[in-house]
Amino acid sequence: MSITKRKHAAKAALVTAALTIAAGAAHAGTPYVFMAIDTTQHGADILEGQYEEAIARIRQDGSADLDFSESTNLCIAYTKSGDMTSALESCDRAVDTARETNGMRWLAHTSAPYNVRRKDLDLVIALSNRSVVHAMSGDDLLALEDLREADALKPHLRAVSKNLAVLTESSAR
Repeated sequence: MSITKRKHAAKAALVTAALTIAAGAAHAGTPYVFMAIDTTQHGADILEGQYEEAIARIRQDGSADLDFSESTNLCIAYTKSGDMTSALESCDRAVDTARETNGMRWLAHTSAPYNVRRKDLDLVIALSNRSVVHAMSGDDLLALEDLREADALKPHLRAVSKNLAVLTESSAR
């Protein structure tokens, strides 16, 4: 396969993943939206609602050194399973990993112009997901702080805008 075809294939795969991520899945009983990384088997488990399977799959190797997608998907799986303490720990790890890598996860898969557009996407995903956990735990101020930072990095991303609207509406009550 030529370099050009490989670049286009990588772009198509990431665009598909980004669209699926942006669509996310609302938490049962809440209108908030999570953003999962579906390019892994544990991501597919998340999208299928198999949260315990996703947790087991990620934890099976016993590694404490989790990458961004593992931390992100654990954040969602633990939240959906009701373990808010583990959810917040996983969300914090995803935010820290995204800040440390500064979008480098996308470099291996994309051309430079495409990568520049995706640079902060990991951090936005992590911040938005963590905001949902904060909101569901009753800490609207921390949720709002995360959502404002995410919105400043990627204005008008649907999931972030939706979560901001839900938080604002629920805070007004």
